Amino acid sequence: MVVALLPAILAAARHAHAALPPPIAQEAFLKGIIPQRTRELAEFGRAVAVSGNTVVVGAPRESAYDTLGFYEAGAAYVFVRNGVTWQLQAHLKGSNTDDADSFGWSLALSGDWLIVGAPGESSQAFASGAAYIFERTGTNWIERAYLKAPAPKEGDRFGVSVSTAGDTVVVGANQEAASGTDPGGNPQFITNPGAAYVFAHSAAQGWKQQASLRPSNAGPGDLFGTSVAITGGTVVVGAPGESSNFAGVQNTASSSPQQDNNSANGSGAAYVFTRNETTWTQQAYLKASNGGAGDAFGISVAADANTIVVGAWNEDNDGTFEDLTGSGAAYVFTSAGGAWSQQALLRASNPEPGDGFGVSVAVAGNAVTVGAFHEASDADGVNGDESNNQAYSAGAAYLFDRSGTPAQWNQSAYVKASHSDRAESFGSAVALSQDTLVAGAFYEGVFSESFGYPEAGAAYVFARAGSRGPKIAVEQLEGATLSSGISRVDWGNQAVGGNIFDADRGFVIKNIGGSDLAGLEISLDGPNASDFLASPISQRLSPGESTNLYLLMTPTALGARSAMLHVISNDNDESSFDIALTGFGVPRIIRPCDRDEECVLSLLAGCFLRFETLAPAEVDVPASMPLGSFYALQSLMNQTEAGRRWTGLYWRHTGEIVQIVRGNSALGMAAQQVLVDFHPALAALLTGKGSSAHITQPMIDRLNQVWNSFAAEGSPALRATLTAERARFDGFQAFVGKSFSEWAALLQVPAPEKPFLQAFHPLRAPGRFRVQANSIPGLAYSLWRSPDPATAGWTRVADAGVSLGLDGVELLDANAVAGNLFYQVRAEAAVSAP
Repeated sequence: MVVALLPAILAAARHAHAALPPPIAQEAFLKGIIPQRTRELAEFGRAVAVSGNTVVVGAPRESAYDTLGFYEAGAAYVFVRNGVTWQLQAHLKGSNTDDADSFGWSLALSGDWLIVGAPGESSQAFASGAAYIFERTGTNWIERAYLKAPAPKEGDRFGVSVSTAGDTVVVGANQEAASGTDPGGNPQFITNPGAAYVFAHSAAQGWKQQASLRPSNAGPGDLFGTSVAITGGTVVVGAPGESSNFAGVQNTASSSPQQDNNSANGSGAAYVFTRNETTWTQQAYLKASNGGAGDAFGISVAADANTIVVGAWNEDNDGTFEDLTGSGAAYVFTSAGGAWSQQALLRASNPEPGDGFGVSVAVAGNAVTVGAFHEASDADGVNGDESNNQAYSAGAAYLFDRSGTPAQWNQSAYVKASHSDRAESFGSAVALSQDTLVAGAFYEGVFSESFGYPEAGAAYVFARAGSRGPKIAVEQLEGATLSSGISRVDWGNQAVGGNIFDADRGFVIKNIGGSDLAGLEISLDGPNASDFLASPISQRLSPGESTNLYLLMTPTALGARSAMLHVISNDNDESSFDIALTGFGVPRIIRPCDRDEECVLSLLAGCFLRFETLAPAEVDVPASMPLGSFYALQSLMNQTEAGRRWTGLYWRHTGEIVQIVRGNSALGMAAQQVLVDFHPALAALLTGKGSSAHITQPMIDRLNQVWNSFAAEGSPALRATLTAERARFDGFQAFVGKSFSEWAALLQVPAPEKPFLQAFHPLRAPGRFRVQANSIPGLAYSLWRSPDPATAGWTRVADAGVSLGLDGVELLDANAVAGNLFYQVRAEAAVSAP
């Protein structure tokens, strides 16, 4: 019963792609919820982003007279899908909102991470720009980082473009100036060559700048950084003002005479960079195969795996017999062996002068979407009549899919707003994820106020036909998305026969489809399936719902351990979502801490040992690990099926219990008091004196009070578990008056051994090695040493006598030798009965 509370307290204390074949259908029409007098010119839809069941829409010109009092500060709106319904989840502003920040000008979304660009933000220098990183926790979005260029200057517009993949973010600053040399080698000031910056996240340091990216042939007005995209370890940066007359691809990191020939003003270029650990290097220089002056190749870029798409919104469709000036184009590039080449040139099925096809691009696997914000037909919906030009700048988006060998790209859908009207700029921004397409129309409403307010803007969400069935998605609690049959989750080293700190792994199973995900079951098989314990999960998830799955690894033997997890459901594509599980069984040892400082993990009702060396000996890092009675008890209980059932029952509900404790501090304190109640008796049990320690009625009363609170606040599953276990033991009254030895026998816990803890500690030089133990009062300790326990055995090197309580004991190996050593602390005597 106490074991039921322990995981909760400890856990609280620590811390596809597919083409989109026709038809597709509009699923939602999104508008901002804007206070009175802030409706006009918000440009809601200037930027859009999508990831799974989340869509974010930027409104960079939204003001807030009635709330914060800032003119055109900007905002970002987060919407989430529940089945086929989209609901507003958050209305986000920057932490330092001010006039003309243009917060929401650019967006990037990956899982629960959102990056928002604000190129007009003016801290340190006017319009120097900034980017903001938000993380979603539950349904709340929390600002985690505020990014600036390392040397902000006026007008840099840092944040004009953003992109993210995993723990990496790229931010463009397309008007950043630079110092350089002219063709004669003389110093010169370069106006607006632009730059891009890479930031990476780590648990230890948070978000830190990793690199600043600049092109091989930076020149004035290149506007490098106008667009950015990242996929894996590859970044592509667009420079629509670049002016070389080169056509094609150069797979090089350095400049060339062709790159330096600036006779095609504003033809544009894109640059590919790749990462080797933390170093970024230019890999390729991309140009249109038919580029010309003013094409603005690079005005938009998108990337997914080995595919890059580059838009050229002012390309003229040369070679035709009609005037198609500024009709636009998009180019697809792919890589093989690190070398990039153009795979396709995409054009609209109805090109007209000035359409701006290519102003926005998006790619997801074998599907590409291209926006043409000045396209002029008045058609509504998907695949309507594209032949007239009666609604100037109404805008459109075009969907292409790739198939065959060699690859062929074909237009699969012509996408318009459900109520097209002139000057709405539909397609000014597009985003693509799995089976969802999002298009922004930042001037929607300018001539159709019945649909909104003048120039307020809108965004449209489209879904692939037939895509709204059940769809399973699995993520780790840390946020990593898993792929069926591909992903592997590793536990690393785990102590045989016991639970240590990172023995559990959490997963989130989601239904990202449009109908119920049913028949959910968990199964484990493989060589060492019995080493892994899975918590129960919900058997049915409505659209948008999720359930948590927890896996515990307790190795039964030394060496590599593996199994396969299967999540069964009615998702026809992934009826069995399979994840490989691996780990390595090791002796119960102390692992090094993460920092070169005293590491004491003293937990409530637990005890710790601290290992350190005294000069002249040296170690890589100090090491410590709790030697707590609860951990030792769990280790004993896991040696039997009955014991494993008891600990497993409550461990399965750890995640929920943690959330309850975090949200109810009074209940957390009450649960801690229960631990305090039981600690002395558990210590007696572990040291051979369990028959002299008895469970009292007040202990049971406090325990039942805590369990009643958990049952009242918990889910039906948790409530059922607590009710069933109390029923088995008559509300725990069966325990009153019993000794802890009798309690252990009732649960079939084996007779405990005296506590010991083993540590591997490499010494660089001979010296003295000291162990301080704050442990069970009255327990005697001894220190043992071995270069290899398997072959050399153990040598007793010190006795500490009896622990005196909070002051603990100290053991000293006065003649520690250099090399790899195992140390073991053993309990030598039993405590007195409490």
